[in-house]
Amino acid sequence: MRAYFFFILLAIILSSSCEDVIDVDLPTAESKLVVNGIIRVDTTQEFVPVEIRFSESSNFFDDNTPTQVDQVFIIYGQPDPRQPELLLNVAFSNLAEEVPGTGIYTPDPNFSMDQRIRTSAVFPGTLFILQVSFKDRSYASRTFYA
Repeated sequence: MRAYFFFILLAIILSSSCEDVIDVDLPTAESKLVVNGIIRVDTTQEFVPVEIRFSESSNFFDDNTPTQVDQVFIIYGQPDPRQPELLLNVAFSNLAEEVPGTGIYTPDPNFSMDQRIRTSAVFPGTLFILQVSFKDRSYASRTFYA
C-alpha cells in the first residue's frame, strides 16, 4: 500500500510542471500604413458600398492602431480601348473619416456633390484606382471590376 501511495505522490510531483518566464526582445520596426477595403458591386443596389479602413502596423504582440490619412479618393472609369492608360467617363469619389479616430473612410457626405458611386456607372472592365496621401507620401492601388 505504501508503494502505491509513493507512486501516486511521485506521479503528482512529476506531472506538476515548473514554468520559467522567458522575455524575448523583439525588434521594433517602423510602422507601416495598412489599408483594408473591398468594393463589391451589387447591381440590385443603387450605390456601391465603399468602406476603407486605415491603420498603422504595430509591434508583434500589439494590435494595429486606426489612423487618419491626409487625403483619400477613388478614381474610376473605363479604359480607352485604343489607349488603355487613359480612362473614359472618369469620375471620382472623395472619402472622409466616418467617425473621427476610427480610421474608417466612406464617401464624404459633406462634399459639395454626392460622392457615392452609383451602381449604374459601373460596368464590367471599370478600373478603380484608390489614391491615398499619408505622412507626405502618396500611395495608389488599382483593380478592375469584372
